[in-house]
Amino acid sequence: MERQIFKRPQRTPTTLLPPIPLTIRELRKVGRPDDPSGRQQNIRLVVARHDPIPGAETFSLSLQTFDNRTISYEVVHLPDPDATEFEFGGNFVGAKEISVRAEKNGSVLAHGSSAFSKSSVNQFKQTSIFIWFSARTDPGSKVAWVGDPQTPSLRVDPGERSQVEVPGHPPCARNVSGGPCYYLGHSDRPLDPPAPRCDDLGLVVFCDEVVSQLQPVWCVGCWCVGAVCRCWCVGAGVVPGVCRVLVCRVLCPDYPTNLQLYNREMLRVLLSPLPSRTEVVVSLPDSDTILSPDDYACGESYILTCVQPVDVPASVGHVYITAVGLDEEGYVNVSSATLFEVFEARAVRLAPDVYEVVPAPSNSPGNYSVSLNANAFVSCGGDGVQEDSDCRVYFDRVIYEHNVTLAKRGRLFNMVLYPVVKEDPPPSSKIHSITSLSESPSKMRVQVKSRNTITKAEFVLFEDNVATSSLEVEVDLADSGYVADVPACEGRCEFVLLGYGVDGDLVETGQAYFSLEDLDKDVVEVGRETALNSSSLRVEATWGNDVTVEGVGKCNGYRSPCYFFGVARETVESATYCINITSLPIYGLNRTWLFHCSDEVIPYSELRGDFSLTLTSFSEMVVSGSFPTNLTEIVVFDPVFHKELSIGSTKCSGTSGTTQECKRFISGQNGWSPLGVLVTALESNGTVLSSVVMTYTYPEESTPTWVIVVSIFGSLALVALVVAFVRR
Repeated sequence: MERQIFKRPQRTPTTLLPPIPLTIRELRKVGRPDDPSGRQQNIRLVVARHDPIPGAETFSLSLQTFDNRTISYEVVHLPDPDATEFEFGGNFVGAKEISVRAEKNGSVLAHGSSAFSKSSVNQFKQTSIFIWFSARTDPGSKVAWVGDPQTPSLRVDPGERSQVEVPGHPPCARNVSGGPCYYLGHSDRPLDPPAPRCDDLGLVVFCDEVVSQLQPVWCVGCWCVGAVCRCWCVGAGVVPGVCRVLVCRVLCPDYPTNLQLYNREMLRVLLSPLPSRTEVVVSLPDSDTILSPDDYACGESYILTCVQPVDVPASVGHVYITAVGLDEEGYVNVSSATLFEVFEARAVRLAPDVYEVVPAPSNSPGNYSVSLNANAFVSCGGDGVQEDSDCRVYFDRVIYEHNVTLAKRGRLFNMVLYPVVKEDPPPSSKIHSITSLSESPSKMRVQVKSRNTITKAEFVLFEDNVATSSLEVEVDLADSGYVADVPACEGRCEFVLLGYGVDGDLVETGQAYFSLEDLDKDVVEVGRETALNSSSLRVEATWGNDVTVEGVGKCNGYRSPCYFFGVARETVESATYCINITSLPIYGLNRTWLFHCSDEVIPYSELRGDFSLTLTSFSEMVVSGSFPTNLTEIVVFDPVFHKELSIGSTKCSGTSGTTQECKRFISGQNGWSPLGVLVTALESNGTVLSSVVMTYTYPEESTPTWVIVVSIFGSLALVALVVAFVRR
């Protein structure tokens, strides 16, 4: 029998047919292409196959809320006559009634649900078609792709659902804390797309298909210093980032702006601006092991930062950190994933305020920023086992509590911090003296007082409280310690000498912090006596700053210039003179003293010319001759006992080539012993020009005038006494 085809009568203005019945199968929340975050959504109705709905001009959806408000939605685009899916623009809200209608010229073209009786349908046929089902509120579950765009992870928040299924993984069940679940993506094990979250309500299935997509963050302007740039970014939220190159509209690879791991137990995240909620997932690379708390919360700490307690095992060298910023509705604003290297370092206390920090050889090679109370950059290329001798930093004047901070250059915003342990340092040795070497101006000789037998030493010179290298120096054992020649320094000098014992272990540390300036002290060889292989030394000192010539004597500032007579030539040639200086003040440490020395003795220059000596009155020495300058010093001394006999000022002003005499009073000479007379010519600024030493010998053949006069008066007195006695 031939098949009968029923044709529905065409609608005309005079024809009023019943609405086409529709059977609602599903109500779906779906995302919108223009909003990858999932905040703005659409509602999709899925119906059973039905007769074509020709010529519909409008499709609309109405939701009657629990407070009896009606919210209307317009169709996104008019469907085909036989379409089974209708999509309406707008976010779903909890409702107790939902209605949909298709109209043309005010007439309803379609209706339908078997849930209603015919009388009920006829009641509304002039207005709309209603599909009723049990009241429904949105469970509020949210699913979002987060982290690395190459291997994204999945954040699942079940909301009010008991659980959310995740393909290939255990479901995300709602827990008491209300926290989300994270499923980590890996390059060799990418995650499958999540399935819709559906609830079977009997007549209708309610589904949530919204999945927030990874949202790029774009740099729109950068300010660079070297290879590191600070950039302004735009994305789902305005979030600062870091761009490696100064190119407009490049993808910001690093969000958040700063990660700091403290002692493997606390992670600090710096964000700008701070989201309504920040979640951080710390996991092991290539593993699903998560080290963060169950709720992943990063609690607000201070301005623009949040912190999360973690427990990173000591054996772990890298962790994978996924940071997620959420808005007030729980949607993902922005996220990032970073492979974070947990740098290691060893900190050794060398002195009460001096530390050595050595990055571990297990760290990846590169340039590192190392900070304590100052900052330094070092290049490290460890082989994984042996420490790199060039990869170490020294810090001094570390008075307060500080943390060691390590970061890799180029990624200065990822840091690892460790607290410094206040362990007892090695015993201290005493820096006794520092000698500037005239023959080697680039070096200075340090003498250290020590009770240990030192076989080698390391010299560390600081600049602005930091040093990035040390120098091994040879040592010569000396009385009560050792001496070492080290690089010279000027101005403010801060250094330590690390002394190593016979077994190669560090046994002591000598420390010096002082202001080292030009001594500006004149020590001059004068009055050389070739026949006796000796000379004299002239030493100038300032008031309150005495000068000590080792093996010779001390010159007090208040009696400068000082003369030391009859000094052996070998002593003069190796003479070292010192002043006493004190260390610069360091808060929390006691000031100490040491000697600043020099071996620079101005050599002898002979004063040429004819000079004569005359002793008058037994107390005045007269030097006659032609003087090269108008400033001359005359010093009379005992050449046997090397004692100065001059009285008063040594200077004789007004001398010149035409002035013939310079006089000095003397006292304390030893009978008729010869006298030494040292004549020193000075420049107008007091610099020694030349000198000569002469000997005055008392005449042997003739009696001095003063002796004759005394004898005559003595004889006359004796005669007068005799005459007086006779007269009696």
